[in-house]
Amino acid sequence: DDHDGQKAHVLPIFDPDTTAFKLCVLLGACFLTFGSYYCYDIVGALSTTLLNPFYGINNTQESFLYAVYSLPNTVLPFFGGLLVDKVLGVK
Repeated sequence: DDHDGQKAHVLPIFDPDTTAFKLCVLLGACFLTFGSYYCYDIVGALSTTLLNPFYGINNTQESFLYAVYSLPNTVLPFFGGLLVDKVLGVK
């Protein structure tokens, strides 16, 4: 809002009351989820490359790499939840 109480001129994409803004937020959330899953499963996508004899990695080592890579993703949400609830949340 301006000092006169009137709404300042904003592009429709930045105005939360417009459909364009809501669609951008929805698309952003969808792409964020897609990117998250893509990055999380990159070890699985590289499986054939990692099992190449050039790298000297066998199935057990690849599975261990995937487990070590996935472990923080199962533990960290608990700490993130505590951080949001206790420190950053509404008081």
